Amino acid sequence: APACTFKVVLEMLNTAYLYHQYKEKVRWLMKSNAFMALDQVNVLMFRMSAKRVNALVRLKLGKWSLEKVLGISSRRDLPFLGSITLRKWYTKHYVRPAKCKRTIYLFVDEFTDYYDVNVGIDAIRLLASLRFHVEIISHKPSGRIQLSKGRLDVARKYAVANVKAFTGYVSKTSPLIGIEPSAILTFRDEYPKILRGDLRKLSSRIASHTFLIEEFI
Repeated sequence: APACTFKVVLEMLNTAYLYHQYKEKVRWLMKSNAFMALDQVNVLMFRMSAKRVNALVRLKLGKWSLEKVLGISSRRDLPFLGSITLRKWYTKHYVRPAKCKRTIYLFVDEFTDYYDVNVGIDAIRLLASLRFHVEIISHKPSGRIQLSKGRLDVARKYAVANVKAFTGYVSKTSPLIGIEPSAILTFRDEYPKILRGDLRKLSSRIASHTFLIEEFI
C-alpha cells in the first residue's frame, strides 16, 4: 500500500509539473506571437481607438491583464500609441519643398509609424527644411522583431518584399533613410546575409545606400 501511494503521489507531481510547463509554453507562445505580429496588432489597436488603448495600458487592470496573458511585467511602462500614424500624417500634411536638392526614401519602421510618431514628423520636417524631398513608398516591416525571436522564415519574407519594393528607387543619389536604428540597420546587416542569389546582390546594393538619419545629415 505505501508503494502504491508513493506511485500515485509521483504521478500527481509529474502531472502538476507537466501542466506548469504547458502553461509556461503557452504563455511564451502567446507573448512571442503577439510581438512577432506587432504590425497587425498595431493596426488592430488603431481600429479600437488609440485613446482607448492608451487609457487601458495606464490602468492597473490593463497592466495586470498584459502580465497574465503576455508575460509583460506590470511594472513596465509601455509606449503609447500616437494619435495618428506617421504615414497618415505624411499623406495629409507633407509638402514637397520648393527647389529640392534630391529625393530620399524614408523607411517607415513599425515603431516610428505607430509610437514615436512625433520623432518621425520632426525628421521629415528637418529633411524638408534642408531641401530634400522625402518619399514614402509601400513596404513591409523590417523583420527585426522576427529575427530577435528566431523566426528567420518570416524575416526572410519581409526582406524579400522590402528589397523588391526599394529596388529601382534607392540609389547613390536617392538613398534610403531610417530613424529607428534596429529597424533600418537590418537592410545593412541582416538582409545581405539571409538572402540568396540575385536578391542578395540587390540587397547589398541597397545596403550600400542605406543610412541612419544622423549619418545622412
